[in-house]
Amino acid sequence: MAVSLSLPLLLAMVQQTHATYSIVAADPPSSSSGISIASCVGSLDLSIAYGNAPGFGAVAAQAAVDSQFRGRNLAVELLRLGELPAAIVGQITQSAVDPNPAARQYGVAAVQHQSLDGAESWTGANTGSWSGGTRGRVGGAEGIRYAAQGNILTGPECVAQSVDGFLAVPAKGHTADEECDDIAARLMHGLLAASDNGEGDVRCTNRNPPVPADSALIRVDLADGTPWLLLSVTNTYPENAVEVLYLEYLAWRISHPCGQIPVRIPQSLSVVRNRCVVPRAVASSKQKCAV
Repeated sequence: MAVSLSLPLLLAMVQQTHATYSIVAADPPSSSSGISIASCVGSLDLSIAYGNAPGFGAVAAQAAVDSQFRGRNLAVELLRLGELPAAIVGQITQSAVDPNPAARQYGVAAVQHQSLDGAESWTGANTGSWSGGTRGRVGGAEGIRYAAQGNILTGPECVAQSVDGFLAVPAKGHTADEECDDIAARLMHGLLAASDNGEGDVRCTNRNPPVPADSALIRVDLADGTPWLLLSVTNTYPENAVEVLYLEYLAWRISHPCGQIPVRIPQSLSVVRNRCVVPRAVASSKQKCAV
């Protein structure tokens, strides 16, 4: 399905990447983070909407995507510095960083921070209807934290259903991932649930036949930045991209059993604000910071 695009055409498509729904998440015990995302953008790979700070967290940058990726890239830098997601959103939506923040939508999830401070979802005022998001956490302070958001959708049910699916795992009735409750399973089932009851990207749901999306991606990165899971499908219409992605996910799951996320400790440590800020996988290894 790969398509060669000229730079001007690619930039135009990037700037028009509206009508997208996603969940970005971070898992403290493994220091892994990732995203599941779907949209109606044909041949455009949705990796442009994702930023990762290995061992520290991840960001979804969507709606009218900035072709210079200023907000996304700064968010990644600030995650590495141990900033709270709410503070990150506050900085990347300043006019000094981005001249058009009202057209953006962000989700940020951090490995480091406990409680609901570990995630933030933000929607600009000019992202179309329906647009919005939410954030939360699975379980206690060390549970997976998430931000779920979408823009120009059929309605708020799309995001609400994605959260329900994310929280509902372990899933029953699917041979390859039955009983899975890791970050990969939650991201996949959140994306699947989002399109229930005809919800999804309005540009695709208005087609005949209607589908929720024609492009989808799921990715989980380990603490050292290695992609543990990376699947992407594009231009799947008239097939539902999320269902196509799910079939690839099931095949991947066979060779990646539940509960076996590799923990790979990065070599470098970061010192921030006179205190050591390291990925939780490092901290749990009792490795000390060199200040």
